[in-house]
Amino acid sequence: NKEQAFIYALTKDLPTFVYEFLKLGIDPSEIFFPNDEFFTGRVRYKTFIQSLYKNEAVNSSTTHLSWFIESDSDLTETHIHTIDDLNTVLSKLIGDYMNKLYFNNEKYENRYRSLWGLDELNTEQNQMNVQIIGSQENLIDKDNRQISQDYIMRDLFLWSILMNHIDMAKVLLCYVKYRICAALIATKILKEYYSIATHGELKDSYMKNANYFQQYAIDCITQCEKNNSDQACQIVLQRIELYGNVTCLQVASDAKDKLFIATSCCVQAMNNIWYDKIYPEQSRKRNGISMAIGFFSLGLLAPFVVNYRSGAGVRIYCYLNLYIGIFTEKII
Repeated sequence: NKEQAFIYALTKDLPTFVYEFLKLGIDPSEIFFPNDEFFTGRVRYKTFIQSLYKNEAVNSSTTHLSWFIESDSDLTETHIHTIDDLNTVLSKLIGDYMNKLYFNNEKYENRYRSLWGLDELNTEQNQMNVQIIGSQENLIDKDNRQISQDYIMRDLFLWSILMNHIDMAKVLLCYVKYRICAALIATKILKEYYSIATHGELKDSYMKNANYFQQYAIDCITQCEKNNSDQACQIVLQRIELYGNVTCLQVASDAKDKLFIATSCCVQAMNNIWYDKIYPEQSRKRNGISMAIGFFSLGLLAPFVVNYRSGAGVRIYCYLNLYIGIFTEKII
């Protein structure tokens, strides 16, 4: 059947077939989360892990995934059998600043989100003035389908990177939400593989592919900046809930993606954080006197000699700084 054929194409690293399946409208969420198991099931990732994280694949010589899996010294092979195994691997590869991505069911996910206060933090970010058309029940069903689709495409993309199926990852990236963040996460994982690889060809391929995904992220953010530079700055600083509430700039910094960080968009975003409500132009020498007056007067004369951002700009950057401050406190 088509479900088994799709899984076969994934496990045998056949990106062309996977692309054709997706183009024909195959929904991976219906394969890995049948009967709405993503929201109602007790072990939502059982089929996903059993199908794609088999011992043979995890311990393959074409990937260094097994090097990042904790195992007993008595075992000759490592394994990923549970979501805890998967969360631990991603924490090692990406960093503990990323929240858990995988949960057995909705109950445990909601409990985790409540424990870390993630629901409250994401409420303001996700607020949208949308006119609701149709019944509330149909709207909820549509939202649930979209959520499960977003999750499974994310999971398949991360799986393809972990397994070093790069051509497969390139296909899946076209269907992934928040592609810039996904591409940067790919560079982080591949650079971690590169750091421990010892033999030449595979080691070189890790860095080559990491550079490919970094350039992909650069091309995307550059195009965003051409359309709207302010929104592009928000993109690199926005916490991505789908990827454990990390930001693009956070991942790029940790992965040492210098070319991405050097883009004018990222530079502007970091300047906006540094100067906060003050215009960055105030740092110029000709404005040095006014800045000095504002400083030595303990801010009393600053409103008269220092130029500040407009109200809209202040709200935007205070909003972004709030997110950065929250997760800086968590890391510390």
